Amino acid sequence: MPDPLAIALTRTYSTPRYEYGDTVTDAIRGDVVIVKTSDAPIPWPMARLPGGRKPGLVVFDGLLIALRTESNVAICHWWSVTGQTVTKWRRLLGIDQKTPGALRLRQQRLTPVRMQPALIESDGVEMTRPLQAPHWRLGIER
Repeated sequence: MPDPLAIALTRTYSTPRYEYGDTVTDAIRGDVVIVKTSDAPIPWPMARLPGGRKPGLVVFDGLLIALRTESNVAICHWWSVTGQTVTKWRRLLGIDQKTPGALRLRQQRLTPVRMQPALIESDGVEMTRPLQAPHWRLGIER
């Protein structure tokens, strides 16, 4: 199961309205014709270029906003693409990899885990325990 901190989005995204056969402007490929819908958690229109082998996601509307604001991990999860694809799109669009979503995720992962006093042990020594498991909070595997 993905880390809930990593896949959290900074805003709500929804599938844009379209019909198969509609022509839309993809931010990378130009005018494309929508031929199908992805099976991602956020269903997204897909288009095939003339002579192309398989359809790809249309980079427009909410996906374009997400590329500017969300972390790679969140985009990979919600649109079912690879990190390499997200990086490639951002490079082609001139978008910095350090998006607000990526910076928020980094800050949350690096925030020290708060400790909460536990019961006093029988020998009189007070122990502390984390409020959240540090391995989950810091992204460390056990």
